[in-house]
Amino acid sequence: MLAERPLLSNRTLSNVDEAIVKTLWENRHLRSVKTLGRRLRRLAKALIFYDPIITESYILSQDWSNRYKNRLMGTYQKFTQCDGIEWEKKTVTTKMGQ
Repeated sequence: MLAERPLLSNRTLSNVDEAIVKTLWENRHLRSVKTLGRRLRRLAKALIFYDPIITESYILSQDWSNRYKNRLMGTYQKFTQCDGIEWEKKTVTTKMGQ
């Protein structure tokens, strides 16, 4: 079941796009900047980007592999660093044998 998409609070979609471009620009030295952009756009479609609690709970509630969840958490961490949002990345762990 898809999570209900919350409305953007006090920021418009164009501000989100600007923040994504800023994050990509500041991380342009990475070889995986295309992947970073794809992940940021995926997160931006689904949630309020400027609320770390909602973003984190959205990522953790999805039926994705823990590896992909960790990658999305890393992507969001890059975004928060570039936009000045205080948030500490959580690591999703797996049990042995899974």
